[in-house]
Amino acid sequence: MKNISLLFCATVLISTVSFADDKKAPEKQAPAAAVTASVKDVTPQEAENILKSQKDVVVLDVRTPDEFQSGHIAGAKNLDAQSDDFAEKLAGLDKSTTYLLHCAAGGRSSRVLKRMRGLDFKSIYHMPGGISAWEEAGKPLKK
Repeated sequence: MKNISLLFCATVLISTVSFADDKKAPEKQAPAAAVTASVKDVTPQEAENILKSQKDVVVLDVRTPDEFQSGHIAGAKNLDAQSDDFAEKLAGLDKSTTYLLHCAAGGRSSRVLKRMRGLDFKSIYHMPGGISAWEEAGKPLKK
């Protein structure tokens, strides 16, 4: 009986200490949340409106150079997600700049988005439908 009482007291003590530590956890995590990227998925219409209203947004097209040459959003920067030096080039971009990220249909840009978050980019608009959705919406392409 004495062992059961000791076991009960130890369990209550451990639970109390764990609960107290849980209350402190958000304070410990707050700084990490402060550096989390602001990411928003946008439609082609929203993307076009952003580009018209925010002149400092960089369009980051992560398709291959051949895909890019076949038609791209005016002023876009091409950074081929499949190139050997992609990780190095991505890491070298200004992380405080706001980017509008897209690829052909959303697969590559979704993977790049995860990398950008891991590299602490601050502000990213992601067009998950890619240039295909842009074209389907009747938006202009530069060739």
